[in-house]
Amino acid sequence: MKSSIPILPLLVLAAAPFASAQYSSNPALNLAVADLATEEAQPKIVPTADGGAYISWFSSDASGTPAFGYDVRLQKVDAGGHEMWGHGGVLIADRGFSSTQDYSLDVDVAGFALLAFRDDRFGGTQITATKVDPAGTQVWGPTGVQLTSTTAFLAAPTIAGANDGGVFVGWTEDNSVGLQHLSPLGTPTWGANIILSVAGGSYSICDMKASNGGSAIMSFIYSSGGFGSPRHIYAQKVSAAGAPQWGPAPLHVFDAGSLQFGAFPDFIGDGAGGAVFTWYSSSPALEVFAQHVLSNGTEMFAHNGVSASTDVTQIRVGPSVAFDTAEQETFLLYEELNSSQSQSGISAQKLDATGNRMWSPTGKSLLALGVTKAGNAAIVALDDGAQLFWSESAGFGQDVLRAQTLDDNGAVVHAPTDFSSTPASKYRVSAAKSTLGFGMVVWQDNSSGSDDMMLQNYLPDGSLGGVATSTARNGSGANPAVYTSSTEPSIGALWQTSVDKSGTPGNIGSALFVYAGASTGLMLTEGEVLVDLFSPFVLANVANSGPLTDTRAMPIPAIVSLVGAQLSTQVLILHPTASKLTNAIDITLGL
Repeated sequence: MKSSIPILPLLVLAAAPFASAQYSSNPALNLAVADLATEEAQPKIVPTADGGAYISWFSSDASGTPAFGYDVRLQKVDAGGHEMWGHGGVLIADRGFSSTQDYSLDVDVAGFALLAFRDDRFGGTQITATKVDPAGTQVWGPTGVQLTSTTAFLAAPTIAGANDGGVFVGWTEDNSVGLQHLSPLGTPTWGANIILSVAGGSYSICDMKASNGGSAIMSFIYSSGGFGSPRHIYAQKVSAAGAPQWGPAPLHVFDAGSLQFGAFPDFIGDGAGGAVFTWYSSSPALEVFAQHVLSNGTEMFAHNGVSASTDVTQIRVGPSVAFDTAEQETFLLYEELNSSQSQSGISAQKLDATGNRMWSPTGKSLLALGVTKAGNAAIVALDDGAQLFWSESAGFGQDVLRAQTLDDNGAVVHAPTDFSSTPASKYRVSAAKSTLGFGMVVWQDNSSGSDDMMLQNYLPDGSLGGVATSTARNGSGANPAVYTSSTEPSIGALWQTSVDKSGTPGNIGSALFVYAGASTGLMLTEGEVLVDLFSPFVLANVANSGPLTDTRAMPIPAIVSLVGAQLSTQVLILHPTASKLTNAIDITLGL
């Protein structure tokens, strides 16, 4: 059956310039977002509503002031991986630190990037938050908002954009956690910072995510004493007014045994005001756990979480978590090791809404235990399964990244494939799901000889790249009237084309033909037919009017399965006595 895609009203729209960088389809040539000769470290990625993402990192820039301080930089890419702000992004803070700590990246409800980081530009070390608009401008001023003015030890700030436009920032301050809430304009709304502390112990910030009703959920580590004391995960939900929502005392997410020293596990939101946690314990054994906490603070799984596997003969570390909001399912990806830690592999598990293990009691092995060193697990949930990413290494500096897709039942949809195949040290792998429905992954990679920030996408069909293309074709050259593509045919966007009718005075408009196949050429008195009129019909003919130029805007649905679809289009310039055919444009729908 012939089908059609309706055309929107035809508007004259300005063409955007094409950026040169884009997602690569070659796993040996991933997209370098930042590639100075000096070290660039700790990439983070958050998706944006247009199918793209913000990416942040630290850059040890030789040209900075002072030189080689770990500066904060930010880049925005569109759905096709095109860099929006020029290569290397924009400089957010020219710092002087000679080493790094963790920092935080988020996006607010207006699509602005949010960053929180340690800052030494004003003497000493303080905590700074900044908001960056889609044009790359810091809207809270060139130095952002300084949240502290203290000589206390400050570390690892985290930031969350609330659903009412407000912003939460948290950080470690000596043995306590500091908190502040900012208005959309960057004004602190609580006056003095809120300080959470505990007698006879310490708190250290882990992570923070926006929740419902303008609130946020934060997680932090509780330690009762010194270096060897047990480390537990606590969490609290905080309103925009600073009031605790899960009772006066924090929720004990994990308070049996201990976390590994130096671990500050992230968590993710569940899309309904709750949170999904994953971590690995160091005692009584190395084991991966998960917990789902509802918006009201109720634990959906057994207290202290559900372990990924019941196999006590092996150990598990380094988990990553994803959550299917529609089916309330939790996906885990983690490194599995033998008891002596001499062999490594990769395994995955799915938990249902109440914490039952769905991919067998011991999980699903993706990479069997062997001499290969595996790790850097990252995962994103799809509508029916998950995309999984990890590293494998045959030796030091010989890492490659692999990707695989499993369906909801744990069945292989796409076998493991090279995602980044050039052997090098690859670490700090971070993944996010594009709003168009595919995985986006950033990591630190020294394949060039210095640590760079690399970016790659992974489509639901198991392929890489998938960027939209358009190519003009004129057959034997018998059609001098020009039909051009002003933008690329990207899903979720308007594909814009223009027809030059200046060589056809007295024309009465034009008709657009889009079919699924190209023609080898059929000569008519109007010119050469370059689309196969007998291939599946895709688009209804539409007549324009105007003496010299017809400009068209064809909407491409935001359906990721359309990526790779190939079409051919040609225009007939209508004239009472001498109609003319233009050249054709062959298009591949893409990102």
